[in-house]
Amino acid sequence: MSSQIMVTCLLTMFVISFSRTGLTQTVWYVTESGAGTTDGTSWTNATNDLQEAIDSAKAGDQIWVAAGTYYPTAEFDADGIGVSDNREKTFYINKNIKIYGGFNGVETALSQSSDANIVILSGDIDMVPEGEDYSENSYHVLFIDGTTNPIDTSCRLEGLTIQLGRALDPPADVSNTYIHEKGAGVYLDGS
Repeated sequence: MSSQIMVTCLLTMFVISFSRTGLTQTVWYVTESGAGTTDGTSWTNATNDLQEAIDSAKAGDQIWVAAGTYYPTAEFDADGIGVSDNREKTFYINKNIKIYGGFNGVETALSQSSDANIVILSGDIDMVPEGEDYSENSYHVLFIDGTTNPIDTSCRLEGLTIQLGRALDPPADVSNTYIHEKGAGVYLDGS
């Protein structure tokens, strides 16, 4: 076999191998009882921090979330002011990933998820019921940021109940232009 044919065969095998590697997706696991120090690569090693799983995931990956209530843990300076504001805690997504709820923590296939396993993403970051005043809750429970990388239909959220976000009330004489006056449940930014 000539060296040119050998090089061509090796390059072809490398491209096929690289292409298959690029198509694989990882499943990340989140449970309320998971240890925050684990890697989230199985139900046994599940993390309890949904944002940690979001940050670890690459485009195309899936995150499976077991029944329970999850609270945002990371502040995202959405208004760009640069001042720490506890109410800017949000689940921040800036890539095309898939987050599925409805698991009980033993499933091996996506089809095994069930509506009976309720997953709540809650903006009640101080975890204290306020009655009708939610002024200490997150401005946005989920913040989906497509300003750097476009978010498309391959980004999916299924089997999740999003609740208790609290956007600001706009002043009566000002149009609704301030970022924290919109999207209490989900704020979509960019494309």
